[in-house]
Amino acid sequence: MKYEEITSENSFWKLFKLTWQIPAAKDTKYAFFLFLTVLLSYYWYSKERLVSVEILILNVAEGIVSATISLIGFIFAAYIVFANLADRKLMHLMATNKHPKYNMSFLKYGHCNFIKIMFDLLIIVFLTYIGLIFFPTLPKFNDIDSNSVRLLYIFILAMYQSFYILIIMLCKSAIFNVYNSIMVGVRFYAEEQENK
Repeated sequence: MKYEEITSENSFWKLFKLTWQIPAAKDTKYAFFLFLTVLLSYYWYSKERLVSVEILILNVAEGIVSATISLIGFIFAAYIVFANLADRKLMHLMATNKHPKYNMSFLKYGHCNFIKIMFDLLIIVFLTYIGLIFFPTLPKFNDIDSNSVRLLYIFILAMYQSFYILIIMLCKSAIFNVYNSIMVGVRFYAEEQENK
């Protein structure tokens, strides 16, 4: 094994690119788009009841930003603890075995899964924050007759609320990634012990 491969990602963007080789879980995508579609339909057909949609959008967006930043901190702390407490022998075994689907070791795959979740959460915060910056420039929801502007408001609200589902699904992935990393390491250790 070439050990230089372990440290080949020597910049943020190389690491970001590597993490995007691992696709998001299908159930995460389905849950997000299903929830987005249901909310869009619900809000479109009940648009008369959306009296304070501006306040609702701002409250949801602020909640997303604060909850996601807290979650990133928690996942980052858990990742640091996991990385420091992991047995170096197990990590070495994971580094010497290639993942069958991806062009990387099991060690990189496990760590990239953690990091991808943090990147995904950062993207959610970034998109929400950008929306908060530009939101005040939109015309008031109740002052317009245009269906396209109403649809834009409804889309923003449904998207922000769907981000909560996405965040929950990313937490689900983080839990599975911890379990999977530990089990893969133990499996490789057990196989090495058998081969001795």
